[in-house]
Amino acid sequence: MPTKKKKLPDYKKYQARPCCPVKDDSQCIPNSTPCPTRTSSTYFDSVHPTEPNNIAIATRSYKALLPTDVYPYDIHQLTQVKL
Repeated sequence: MPTKKKKLPDYKKYQARPCCPVKDDSQCIPNSTPCPTRTSSTYFDSVHPTEPNNIAIATRSYKALLPTDVYPYDIHQLTQVKL
C-alpha cells in the first residue's frame, strides 16, 4: 500500500523564539502565559521543540532532502538494504 507523501510546513512563518517567557535555566517561567498558538513557534521553551519541528525532524530523518540531513544513510535507505 503506497504511503501518502506529507508536505513539510513552511518554516518561514514560524518564530525562532520560545513560545513562553523563559528563565535562566531555559524553562518556561511558572504561571506565565504562553503564546496562543503553540504551532507558531519552533520551540515551546528554549529546549523542547513544538510539533511542527518534530514533524520536520522525523520526516527528514526518514527521507533526507539534503545530504547534510542525515549521514551516511536516511531511514528509508536503511530499509532498502538487503541482508
